[in-house]
Amino acid sequence: MTLVQSFELKIYPGANLEAEPAYEASGDGQSWMDHAYVRLPGFDSYISLDLNEFWQTAIEGQHRQYQDSVTGLETIHKFGEQTQLRENFTAVVSINYAE
Repeated sequence: MTLVQSFELKIYPGANLEAEPAYEASGDGQSWMDHAYVRLPGFDSYISLDLNEFWQTAIEGQHRQYQDSVTGLETIHKFGEQTQLRENFTAVVSINYAE
């Protein structure tokens, strides 16, 4: 079993890693689990990001640095209709593992 000692997570809008991160988090041990689902401010309410697969790939592969594109979803309610907006982000994580 792979144990995370510490991590630093950043989520950038689109593929622009030069931009200001839309989300940042860091922590120790299994606190990465608190960041498996992330909510960001959206157009109408909030954008939901499911990072479970991202974390699984990073940790199972024991990557010390890992980045991948993730899709955020936002549901817009307007005039009784629902529309789902998709927005692309890039998640970047640095992980230190317990020896």
